[in-house]
Amino acid sequence: MIADVDVLLFSLQEWEREGMVRYYHNAWGKWLSAEQCQDYREKYGTEVWDYRDGIKIYFDCDGILHIDNCRDPELKEFLERRMRRWYGWIYHQYLEQFMRPVDVKGLIEPYTTVIKPGFFQIRCGNRFANYDEKQMNIIRKKIKYDRCNHRYVIDTGFPRLDPVLEAITRDLK
Repeated sequence: MIADVDVLLFSLQEWEREGMVRYYHNAWGKWLSAEQCQDYREKYGTEVWDYRDGIKIYFDCDGILHIDNCRDPELKEFLERRMRRWYGWIYHQYLEQFMRPVDVKGLIEPYTTVIKPGFFQIRCGNRFANYDEKQMNIIRKKIKYDRCNHRYVIDTGFPRLDPVLEAITRDLK
């Protein structure tokens, strides 16, 4: 799993030692049941949250998730699933906090040509993509402006369209 470092900074503290930056998630223990903790203790002779030998969950400076010192493969998989869910929730919170909606229709209108009623082509430079009204309704929800980093965030789910929109928004602030 790879996370956006800006999103991690929104909810986790940055920790640096000897030039290595990490973002530790220290509240993961609440996801474990008493039975899971007891089973781990019995199998491996240590507590899951032991300071030296226990499980450590963190993201590195590239946003890659690490679950270290977890000797139980099933528990490791469980924790990874929980971290994916946690990240999805935090990502949504981040978007709500720092992103503002964009008037997509106004933004792309100068670059749009009507091919036939309800069907359009957007072109910027040598890049182009076609879309219809149904796709436009999806696109409107998938472009936001990140006020913290002063950039547009584009993830429409349409691989040909994203590079065109990125080219349009590249110089806008």
